[in-house]
Amino acid sequence: MQLKKYLEKKILEELKRGNDKPNLQLRTKTGLHNWHNCKARKFTRTLFRLRTGHNRLNGHLSRFNKSINPNCQDCHRDEETAEHVLLQCKSWIPERGEINHYFHTHNIQPELTNLLGLNPSFPSKTQFNITRLLVKYLRNTRIIYRI
Repeated sequence: MQLKKYLEKKILEELKRGNDKPNLQLRTKTGLHNWHNCKARKFTRTLFRLRTGHNRLNGHLSRFNKSINPNCQDCHRDEETAEHVLLQCKSWIPERGEINHYFHTHNIQPELTNLLGLNPSFPSKTQFNITRLLVKYLRNTRIIYRI
């Protein structure tokens, strides 16, 4: 058992070394978090793409294909990134109402790390609620079909 804990600690240290991504820097243990999965594979895949930054939003796609406009398909103002689509896009303010209300009532900062379940300091119940609200938002805005 001590060897297993030692190896997990070493693996986590190795993952964090030289990598500044918040999803790795905030990790306290290796393995899956229960709230990272949804019943529908489509949502699990979408959440994974958002968490890793390897998605089909224009901001990411334009890095590989210069003919793609990196601006948002909805507001046409800013670069279409996960942070923009989930937290900033003016076209989806009403649809974000439930998420913003939940964050406000639970004193959670409206940041991408917190919304995508990458902050391990939150209890599992809070993470499940945030994921549920995010999935509802993605479904209502139909953004899930673009990611």
